[in-house]
Amino acid sequence: MNTFRSARHNRFLVPRNAPGYPVRVKIVSVVGTRPQLIKAAALQPALRARHDEVFVDTGQHWDESMAGAFVTELGLARPDYSLGVGGGSHAEQTAAMLTGLEPILLG
Repeated sequence: MNTFRSARHNRFLVPRNAPGYPVRVKIVSVVGTRPQLIKAAALQPALRARHDEVFVDTGQHWDESMAGAFVTELGLARPDYSLGVGGGSHAEQTAAMLTGLEPILLG
């Protein structure tokens, strides 16, 4: 059985029967606000060097004045997916994010 476990001496999740470390994994990074974009800019180069990253923008603040310019200025890759969930109540935005993320995570 090829299950995953956490290795205390290694920060990566590895198959129990894997001969070597580290293993490339698919990581989905979900951002929606400028502070999250700043954090993503620090992590994205390392993630993409070691793993297969899918970059998702929720669209919570997606316009040139709120977040669009940050993507370019911070050197981030353009999002692989943009969910466009801006506007509405917190509950409506959360529901739209979960609905939009489901096919990405399951696909």
